[in-house]
Amino acid sequence: MARGLIYHCAVYQTFMHPICAMKPIPIVIDQQKIHDHPLTFFPRQNSLICNVCGSLEKYPTYICVRCNFVSHKGCVESPHTIKISRHHHRISRVSSLQYEKWPCGVCRQSIDGNYGAYTCNECGDYYAVHSKCALEKDVWDGEELKGVPEKDDIAQDAPPFCKIFEGVVHYFLHDHHLRLEKNILYDENKFCEACAMLIFEDEFYSCAECDFILHETCLKAHRRIQHALHPHPLTLKANNNYVSSYSRCDACRRCCGGFVYECPNQECEFKLDVRCALISEPFDYQGHDHPLFLLNPKTSALCKV
Repeated sequence: MARGLIYHCAVYQTFMHPICAMKPIPIVIDQQKIHDHPLTFFPRQNSLICNVCGSLEKYPTYICVRCNFVSHKGCVESPHTIKISRHHHRISRVSSLQYEKWPCGVCRQSIDGNYGAYTCNECGDYYAVHSKCALEKDVWDGEELKGVPEKDDIAQDAPPFCKIFEGVVHYFLHDHHLRLEKNILYDENKFCEACAMLIFEDEFYSCAECDFILHETCLKAHRRIQHALHPHPLTLKANNNYVSSYSRCDACRRCCGGFVYECPNQECEFKLDVRCALISEPFDYQGHDHPLFLLNPKTSALCKV
């Protein structure tokens, strides 16, 4: 973000810090990560399609004099292997796709298969993402993972409860055992500790020693999740501070009256209440013909309902 004293080009609407404007630009670079041949700086900011991100932008550009390869200056150091919030496997950068058109796993728009993208080695060409979409701040955590062994697999986490005997379980965020009960009569004073919603399901779990109650669905909520709206794994924590401004869900903006999924990185301060965290995609809405996907809009969006 350019702030304070800056240089501005009125033709291309480009902004530069004075220090950045005075830095020498390397004329020839050798970036084996994205291309086999040395790349030469092309000073004229013509509209050339970048082979790495596939976009047509008037950015400072590097070209290969031996072939038709073009790369924006900002794309020459694109990571090779990354983990994003929208997919459960790592994805790796490829120079092209097997098919000419493929839907992006983030924005859901079409990918031009003739240009660079990120694909999943586990899923093959069944999952692909635009290069720009994959490197968004709310999608990628900023870490290059090429050559880094996978050591933190959420799928290997312990379940949130263990069965003591039939109808009785021990939940990891409560000290006492919980007993399975059937909801015969509606009680407006029975609220789930996790989602802070009324108990309306046929079956729920309650504590015999205190007023702790959980929906069966909330009891099964995982200890950790990877959510589409945040690049880091989120950890489930008990939260009873309803009035605190620091316990506000970053999806719905409501105060979190129950448990929250929280990012362990303190600098993120990202939280989701259980209701928002358990929303999955694609979502089939009866009033629309197509599946719906979660989106973190950069600007205000108008609800069609």
